[in-house]
Amino acid sequence: ERSRVTTIPPGERNFHVLYYLLAGTSPQEKEHLGLDQAGPATHRHSLGNGGAKRWRYLGHPSQLKVGINDAEGFQHFKTALRKLEFPRDEIAHMCEMLACILHIGQLEFVTTQSTTPSADDSGGYSHEGGEDVTSVKNRETLHIVAAFLGVSERHLEESLGYRTKKLHRERVTVMLDPKGARENADELARTLYSLFVAYIIERINQKI
Repeated sequence: ERSRVTTIPPGERNFHVLYYLLAGTSPQEKEHLGLDQAGPATHRHSLGNGGAKRWRYLGHPSQLKVGINDAEGFQHFKTALRKLEFPRDEIAHMCEMLACILHIGQLEFVTTQSTTPSADDSGGYSHEGGEDVTSVKNRETLHIVAAFLGVSERHLEESLGYRTKKLHRERVTVMLDPKGARENADELARTLYSLFVAYIIERINQKI
C-alpha cells in the first residue's frame, strides 16, 4: 500500500506512525524535526500542544478515526524498537526520516525564470531571456528535506524538477512542470517510506 503515503482513501488515515510522530514528540524534538513549522498546505492537524499545523499527506481532519491515542502510540512504537535492541541514535534517525517524508509533502513547486547569465554580442553577460525552470517556492522546507537526506538543496531541487527517460535508445533529461515535480516528490516520499519499512523488517528478521 505504498500509494497510501501520498494518497489517502476517503474516510481513512495514512500510516499511523506518521500521526504518532506529530502527537508524541516533545517540543524540543518538534523543533529539531521541523514539525513546528509545517508551512502552507491543505489540511490542519493538532499537535497536542494547542497549535495546529497543516500536512498534505495526513488527509482532512474530518477523515481521521476517533479513539486513537497517537501520543501513546508513539511511545509504544519507540518502546517496541528499544525491545528489538535498536540503538537510541537509530531510532532518532528513523524519526528524522518520517519527518522528512512529511516535509516532502509540503514542498511547493513553481515556474520561474533562470537567472543564469548568458554571453551577449558585446562579449559580456546578460541576465535577460532566461529559460523557464521549475523550482521550489518554500526554500526553508527544501532546506529541511535536503538536510535529512544528506544532499545539497541544489541537487535535490534539480532531481525533483527533472526526469530522465529513454527516447529512441538514448537517455534524455527533460524539465518537468510544477505538477510533474510534485509527482516526482510524491514518488520520493513513497520510496523512502518503503525503504523505512523494509529496513525495520530486515533488522527484526536478523534478531529472530
